Amino acid sequence: YESVLGTIRSGWTAENGVLTSYDVTIPANSTATLYLPADLAVEEMEGVTPAGETLHNKKPAQQLELEAGTYHFVF
Repeated sequence: YESVLGTIRSGWTAENGVLTSYDVTIPANSTATLYLPADLAVEEMEGVTPAGETLHNKKPAQQLELEAGTYHFVF
C-alpha cells in the first residue's frame, strides 16, 4: 500500500492452513499495530513491543506495536 509516508508491505506464508511466517514493512516516521493469533510464539526483536492479548475480529490475538522498519516473524 502506498501511504503518504511511504510503502507499507504485508505478506505471509502458511502450510496446511497454519500460519508459518509473516513479513511486514512499516515506512519511516510511522508506527503500526499488528495483531497475530494468540497461540503463535513471537520472539523478542528490536522495534517490536508486545502490548498484551486482546480480541481482534472476535478471535484471541496478541497485539504488537511496531516501529518503522522491516520485520520477519517465523512460527
